[in-house]
Amino acid sequence: MLLSFVILTWNSEGVIEDTIESIISFMQLNSIDDYEVFVVDNASTDRTIGILEEHIRKNGRIRLRRLDSNKGTTVSRNLALREAQGDFMCIMDSDVIIKKWNVARSVDFLTQNPAIIAAKLILPDGSVQNSVKKFPTFISKLMKLPKIFLGWDTFAKLDFYKDFPFNSIKDVDTAISAFWLLPASFLERVGLLDENIFYSPEDVDYCMRVHEAGFPVCYYPEIECVHITQQITHRRRLSRISLSHLRGLAYYFRKHRYLFSASRFRTPER
Repeated sequence: MLLSFVILTWNSEGVIEDTIESIISFMQLNSIDDYEVFVVDNASTDRTIGILEEHIRKNGRIRLRRLDSNKGTTVSRNLALREAQGDFMCIMDSDVIIKKWNVARSVDFLTQNPAIIAAKLILPDGSVQNSVKKFPTFISKLMKLPKIFLGWDTFAKLDFYKDFPFNSIKDVDTAISAFWLLPASFLERVGLLDENIFYSPEDVDYCMRVHEAGFPVCYYPEIECVHITQQITHRRRLSRISLSHLRGLAYYFRKHRYLFSASRFRTPER
């Protein structure tokens, strides 16, 4: 099998149908039949399951694993990644809609340049989402607190690339996992997602481990998607999810044994 899509859902009734339909549409457009869509549902209580079951009746390539509680992002995604059969893994959020993708071209790129490639993400207002950043440091995260708690944006951009958005393929430190395409061989070389992290920053941790294994993370604007991002850590600033994110950051810094500089982890740019 060429491609395995891995998608998590959690009360995703407003977005999942468009996401699934965009996958099917682009597979047809690219004349690709050897793919599967593996959806893991984190105990949704809305109409998400009904919508997925209707698509399953129409398309036998869609597989659904229902969990009895919300297991977060790492445990749930790993369930699918362990069973997925594709030569390439496409990890997608349930609120991402594909708008531009030459599949053969991206697969050829990864065959010649093993990496994680991350799509260009367009927000609903038409702006480009700042989806790639430098490795976090204790200072860059500390400077985000005034934005999170007070709405002040003055010091929150220490980890931004000043010349973003990029118009061509570019190696970066990290990319959010709203749309990742990577060789399945990475699951053996790098491993699965770290299940000690419930929600975030599991994507930053995985990017770090990819760099440590000697491979790049690439911003790949030849793939474009609309991202109806929900930013759930910003909606309620002291919610369970927000506190989980803070615990995840503390774990990340302990694990990789740095606070102020991550330069030694970077893969040299090609």
